[in-house]
Amino acid sequence: MTTILMLGFALLALGVVALMAYQYLTGRNDLLSMRNFFLLGFIIFQLTSAIFPLLSQDYGQYPLSEVTRTATKFLLWAVVFLVVLLWSYKWGFGVRRLASITPAPSAPPGSVGLLFLALGFTILAIPMRLGLAIPLFSVLTNYIGIGMAAVACGLLGWVWGPRLLNPVMLFPALPLLAINAANVVTGSFGRRALVAIGAGLIWGMYFSRWRYLKPRSVMWRLGLVAAVPVLLLILFTSARSSKEHDRSAVEHLQAIQQIGNLQAGVAMILDGQGTASTSMWLMENFPESFEYKHLSMLQYFFYYPVPRTLWLDKPTPLSGQIANLSRRQNVDRDSLTIGPGILGHAAVDGGWYALILYAFVMGLFLRYFDELLALHATNAMMVMPIGCALGQVLGLARGETSAFAFILVFTVVTVYLFMLVGSYVMRTTGLTRPSAGSLGWDDEEYETDAPQQLEAC
Repeated sequence: MTTILMLGFALLALGVVALMAYQYLTGRNDLLSMRNFFLLGFIIFQLTSAIFPLLSQDYGQYPLSEVTRTATKFLLWAVVFLVVLLWSYKWGFGVRRLASITPAPSAPPGSVGLLFLALGFTILAIPMRLGLAIPLFSVLTNYIGIGMAAVACGLLGWVWGPRLLNPVMLFPALPLLAINAANVVTGSFGRRALVAIGAGLIWGMYFSRWRYLKPRSVMWRLGLVAAVPVLLLILFTSARSSKEHDRSAVEHLQAIQQIGNLQAGVAMILDGQGTASTSMWLMENFPESFEYKHLSMLQYFFYYPVPRTLWLDKPTPLSGQIANLSRRQNVDRDSLTIGPGILGHAAVDGGWYALILYAFVMGLFLRYFDELLALHATNAMMVMPIGCALGQVLGLARGETSAFAFILVFTVVTVYLFMLVGSYVMRTTGLTRPSAGSLGWDDEEYETDAPQQLEAC
């Protein structure tokens, strides 16, 4: 039975990938979208993550008393969640109208202006991430700093994408990418900020030019550009240590050189930090051993931004309760946070009705952003802020989902406002004009020739 269950999770994961590929190839959906990033996270943190413990029969700190029954239920829940999410996403009840009335910025500056904005965001991101140690606000400025760094890379990608093979682009690209990557990994243990940088670059390239090319042309470009960020993420994953949360960028590089391991890193990523094991443990223990905490994940989305210094009795999120609920030994239970998985959230928050509600809401949540992208796909001022926190989107399926969702919304909105200010300043000071070419040629003329030049390579 265990083999059948592993096969079921594998087939479901492949089915999700096949659906994304089919809809892209038939022109129904973009290859890169908020929905697809979420689905990729769901595959990693809930589906492939379930295969590893079933294969090894090692459930770590969260042993199951009825493995077959619980894993079968978990697989069924995964199917139901995906079906409801895709259904609500497809129909977009209400959010399609909301997206259509959401204010959009005017046309962005040309390539020179976008590169200046990328430089400006890179400079601003450093104090936002590392310099503003303001009580109650430093956590929020950290998110803004990461979002700014991601947008800087995205704006670079927007300019670089149509002229991918032009070596002149390496001069602004290499220092901007290196500075922003070093900024977001300094003092960081998590991978979401690093994902935001790499994904932001690709996001900009895709929406500036690749979106309009044939799938075959997109895939080799995507593989070429994504190779380095993905390799770095794998090595970073294998070399990071839970005992060293304050490494500098140089220390991260030294750790990668000393103990980085590709095979181990790939296994760690596909294992999804054991999130599925935690989700199944929660399913098995709620409500049998513990009472439901009805819709606590939905509530915590609104609680999250309130500082605990101002709200002493602020509820602890599920990720902060699991260590105590499971009676973990030899750890600081009050500070350890563990990803419960979005299905684990549903198991704690009411069972079946919470599962369906969360899937429905998540589908609309993702559709709103993707509808904005569809309406303003050629406007970098709208597209880039939406893609500034893709690491959070990837992590939504892992949890703490409410926290990641709030960080996503907060980062997108604040970075969008900063971008509007930056664009206004550049236009009013005459630093750039909408028709200015980034490297001395007219954008439209070059981009008309770009497909033929690239296809010839």
